[in-house]
Amino acid sequence: MTEDLSKMEPLLAISNGGISVIHETVAEKLERKQLSPSLIRDINEGCPAAWVAGTYAVPQLIKEEPDTAASRGSLYHKVMEIAFELPAEERTRERIDSIIPEVLESDEFSFFKDNVQALEWLEDAIDGYYEMGGRPRRVQVAKYQRKDDEEPKLGLEVFVKGKLANASRDTLGYIDRLAVDQINEGGVIIEDWKTGAKAKEWNPKTKSTDGLAEARQQVIYSMLLSQTGVNVTGARLIYPVARKMVPIPVDDEKFNKRVLEDVEKADESLTNMIETNLFEYKPSILCSWCPLNKICPVPNNASFEKARLARQKQPSVEDLAPGFDFV
Repeated sequence: MTEDLSKMEPLLAISNGGISVIHETVAEKLERKQLSPSLIRDINEGCPAAWVAGTYAVPQLIKEEPDTAASRGSLYHKVMEIAFELPAEERTRERIDSIIPEVLESDEFSFFKDNVQALEWLEDAIDGYYEMGGRPRRVQVAKYQRKDDEEPKLGLEVFVKGKLANASRDTLGYIDRLAVDQINEGGVIIEDWKTGAKAKEWNPKTKSTDGLAEARQQVIYSMLLSQTGVNVTGARLIYPVARKMVPIPVDDEKFNKRVLEDVEKADESLTNMIETNLFEYKPSILCSWCPLNKICPVPNNASFEKARLARQKQPSVEDLAPGFDFV
């Protein structure tokens, strides 16, 4: 828990109908909110109440443990980002291993220094990249130049932003890497690292949304990058832990139309929620992993063991109370 919560003003109000914003600072931040692939997922397929609370209240109330799936993923991303800044011939396994201590000296990742399990996980993820056929010295990182750049830069951690379809807000994000398409001359392939234990592949022929958010993210990036004049010929997700590479089509007209509809839907929904000041609950099997579980009026408390254990780890009512008015 963060310090001196006794003086904290409630940020959100929680009722049977949903969550409302009651603090002016949060309301101002919401007014300026832009879209991102993760926000589109949270609004369209997730729980809006969990999103607004998890974004604007919970982080101020609960101190998260530093070793998380997200922070481990960031650690892997940073090591590989530095590796691909090197000339191709220098990207040996030995050199990549030597980057790890450099990264662990940074303020952002120093807490991992003595974490044996996390460092073993990192080594396994790097091994996984090689075992799935990754060849760092064969990757040609594409160069990319924005309007304000004096000269082209390596296509690593590329920021993209722009309007899509009829959305009123910009959509933005960061692409992990741009690779030269070595088959289609002049083409660029969008590549993103995904460090989850399971590779997610979107199958439009099923009702499942598994892998939809990941595939949609790459298509959004492709659209935004294409707006700058880049010839995007493909995209792929690299799952080093799962030892799998998932290609994402960027020229599937039916899926591209679906993506644009999803962007517009999220934009319209967010506008409506801000105007009505109501972020509704959307119970699902994931409720057990939601930090609001113990204060939510309508959680879907699944009975299987993993869900029960997950609920036990969620913040208590007392921990969350300073940030909420209960109405």
